[in-house]
Amino acid sequence: MTRSKRSSVSQLMRFAEHAPGKPDATRSSKVTSVLGLASAYHANSISCRIERVAIDFPTMVEVSKACSRIFSEVDRDDSVQRRAARDAWLVKSTLMFTALPFNDPRLELDSLLNNLEHVALSVPGIRTAVGDLARSVRSLASAAVNPKRERLLAMLDCPQDSGAPLAILANICGSPTPGWPTTLAAESDLGSTAIELVRLRRQIRSTLFTRLIIPGSPWFAPRGLLFDLLYGGRASNITVLTYRAERVSIPAPRRLPRDTYFPAAGTQSGPLPEASEPNEDIQLDRWTHESFWSSIHAQHSDMTPTSGKDVSVDARFVLFADGTGAFLPTEASVVEISDLFEEGANFDVTEDKLPRTYVRDLEEGDLVMLRLSGSGDYLDDVADSLIEKAGEAGLRGRALQWKDRLHEVIKRHGEGVVAMKVRSLGVGLRSPQYLWAWAGDAVMAPQDRQTFHSLIAVTLRLESRESGDEAAAYADARWDEMERLKAYHHKAGVAIRAALLTRVRGLVAERRRIDSVESIELPGVAAGRMGLLRVSAVDTKSRRVPISRLFHLSKVKVT
Repeated sequence: MTRSKRSSVSQLMRFAEHAPGKPDATRSSKVTSVLGLASAYHANSISCRIERVAIDFPTMVEVSKACSRIFSEVDRDDSVQRRAARDAWLVKSTLMFTALPFNDPRLELDSLLNNLEHVALSVPGIRTAVGDLARSVRSLASAAVNPKRERLLAMLDCPQDSGAPLAILANICGSPTPGWPTTLAAESDLGSTAIELVRLRRQIRSTLFTRLIIPGSPWFAPRGLLFDLLYGGRASNITVLTYRAERVSIPAPRRLPRDTYFPAAGTQSGPLPEASEPNEDIQLDRWTHESFWSSIHAQHSDMTPTSGKDVSVDARFVLFADGTGAFLPTEASVVEISDLFEEGANFDVTEDKLPRTYVRDLEEGDLVMLRLSGSGDYLDDVADSLIEKAGEAGLRGRALQWKDRLHEVIKRHGEGVVAMKVRSLGVGLRSPQYLWAWAGDAVMAPQDRQTFHSLIAVTLRLESRESGDEAAAYADARWDEMERLKAYHHKAGVAIRAALLTRVRGLVAERRRIDSVESIELPGVAAGRMGLLRVSAVDTKSRRVPISRLFHLSKVKVT
């Protein structure tokens, strides 16, 4: 996982009082005016103070040491022992993060310990460490005392000087956070209705808090969510509540480039005060977060392009709640309609666009639309169906036949030679590599007719053909066919959108709850099934994936 530069304590921890004359930005949790919200964010950012409250708890040091010994002894190439290493991390993280009593059954500590003890029977090297860990954890559970919970409840008892809620970050790991089950409720478990348990970035849109409490090191929290909370002015008082044994660091935002007009910020950087005890489990934390996605990538190791036209793009693996997953292009957008279901009656079926979200911005709980059956591009298949009905069979093949010719020319002469000749005709080609995009399926055609004419002229010339009137006639014919093909694509988009909106409107009216996947049959659209899938997790790293491998749903084994 790529980490940003750590920030300096002097930059992050401001203990000065609020500047005089500054408006109190936390007088309400919701600000209806855009200008008022911007002002409140700005005031909070200026006066923001971040402090660490460290709790002395020697038993947590012993738990961490035992987990580190287990990690160092297991064979992480063995699936059973690899699972034991992850279970050890879950035990440690659950105890460190949770605000529930240690004997709460939702923590599932007994199950984790039983798994570890079972593995220890066949792995002698971890028996002592597992025994030490089990005794410490069961002693904590029998005492039913959680120092972090007690300190948190004491902080909640302090009177607040505004009517805004207090926020607790319940997503510290970028996935379901150990110790913070989804069933945890502020009123029943923490005794307050004035608390917002923040798990998702969309929860904090246009929202202000009187205070933010982060119950553990947020180093692996989703960066977008964390940066909004730390540097987006959501609260002016931020407390990182940890055990002294926890290693704590706060990621810093990127700096502005140096120039002669804006002075650069201080160059020193450093973490918040570290744990005073030697911390031996840093490798375990890092390995656990990275191994989850590496094990999934290993199940999709075949990334071989299907042909020379199958260009690769940056993509992220998205895991869904039904146990499937797919690579989606990082810089592309997908239909995401969770807000429509939440708004209910405000959903307007006459809208001409479906809401979309960039793949890089997807988060847990989002509801996206993807193809569940069939292969290839859904829009292309619907468009081809319309083309057949209109009696223009073969239009796509004729319109795009020039791509094969361009591809062969690039292979024979090299992209540099082709690019040089295209530029000699006045085409502003940004990079020779872009020729491969035109020859492939990533884009249909160049942006204008004149560029296309020049491209075809060079292609025919390098094929040892005359490039005069023949090239112009060929280019005009292909361009007109591509324009008709685009028109069918537009009609297909309208048909899909209309059918989908009708179906989704029915689901919203039914107040249908979609926990994992909902199949959608689109009336009159015969190109395979579509579906709404609930996002479970999104990889934070991108990898190069051939276009032919994108959007293919497959079962995923999570280890």
